[in-house]
Amino acid sequence: MNEARPNIIMLVADTHRGRALRHLGGSRVRTPFLDTLAASGVSFTQMYGEGAVHHRVGVASRASLVTGRSSPVASADPSGLDSVAARTIPESVWTIPERARDLGFMTYMVGKWSNDRASLHRSFQDGDAIDLCLSDVEGRALRHRHDRTGHYAVDEATVLNGNSDELVADAAVRFLHQWTGSQPFLLYVSFTMVEDDDVVAWMPKASQLEAVSSLRLAPMIPGFAGRSSASSLAQLRAEARAQLARYYARIARLDHAVGRVLRELEARQFVNRTAVIYTADRGVQIGEQGIWGGGTLYEETVRVPLIMRGPGIPQNVLRSGLVTHRDVGATIAAMIGVPRDPELSGISVLPLRGKATTVRNQLGLMVGYGHRAIIDGHHKLIQTRPLAAEIRQRFPHLEPGGASAQVFDLREDAREDHDLSDHPAMHAQRRRLEQRLLAWQRAINDPVLAFE
Repeated sequence: MNEARPNIIMLVADTHRGRALRHLGGSRVRTPFLDTLAASGVSFTQMYGEGAVHHRVGVASRASLVTGRSSPVASADPSGLDSVAARTIPESVWTIPERARDLGFMTYMVGKWSNDRASLHRSFQDGDAIDLCLSDVEGRALRHRHDRTGHYAVDEATVLNGNSDELVADAAVRFLHQWTGSQPFLLYVSFTMVEDDDVVAWMPKASQLEAVSSLRLAPMIPGFAGRSSASSLAQLRAEARAQLARYYARIARLDHAVGRVLRELEARQFVNRTAVIYTADRGVQIGEQGIWGGGTLYEETVRVPLIMRGPGIPQNVLRSGLVTHRDVGATIAAMIGVPRDPELSGISVLPLRGKATTVRNQLGLMVGYGHRAIIDGHHKLIQTRPLAAEIRQRFPHLEPGGASAQVFDLREDAREDHDLSDHPAMHAQRRRLEQRLLAWQRAINDPVLAFE
């Protein structure tokens, strides 16, 4: 990066899985603006959300992104037993926007903030169209202007009227259009994946979409019940195609909203002095392994996009190497001039040279109380354990699940169709992965170990 501190625009999507980009092989998804952004910067092919003990993994990812810390550190209750504390960023943990504000940046918030209001208040000086995941008595979604008191009272909010992504884009474009400040800015733009009738106009034909490749059902995941009720593979594929068409339509509409922000950035001639970072909180499964939803550790759920463009960043580069939300946070901290802080467990990817990023050699993943995974090189172990009695008693609605282990070779089997856990040639590798997974759990003080 240049010595002069760049403006920062953080574009954060809700539920955008990593392969749902045309330039990364999503042949039926329309993402022209994101593809253009990637062509003028770097697109990462192994960006992961590390998850959390609770099932609100998107909340955990967003906390890691804005703090540069792992989700257990960025949560007041990493066990997830207290749902309010679980999404609260401790006051002792400073956020990237908060530090940017201290360094003289104008910090502006638009869109979804799924963590606590106190961390929002100390991070941003102003904002609009803020989504605190609140609704009125009639169930209508609410949006707030920035509240300088930090209270964000429900009776001071306005009812969402129109498409959420377009309203977020409206607010971001207004900020850029009106910005005349002399200091750099950090603009945080967070979209919300919302289903509505407008999405139909963006839909590809379901018959054109790829079929679900997996011919098997995954083991039952503890605490997760999003399994397909399809009675046959043909029915499963039909359901998946229909849902995939709607999902791709929502991604196309999101891409259009992102494009509006990028066009305004160009119109104001801010491009050469602005770093743009696009990522998402989590992905989603749409029939793969017979599962619907986001509470798993398969690639479609945990791998998300990451695109960076800006001063000093090479153009039109696809980059491999394991990267996480906390690494993105640490990278932004480096961009804005924060001295290297040992409190940040994220690792900056700067400087960006070559086609590989060796930030970390292995990566642990978690979701819920019984689902853990580790990626080491190109091998991945997914391990499930039945929920402990104490957890079942506290959360009786959760599926207890059973014990299982799966091993995948992500280099040869990116869609995780072929479980190698019982293959004789993989026994030694499976044992190594299990040992490394346990070592990682102990290193982060995984709360589930206390229940064993």
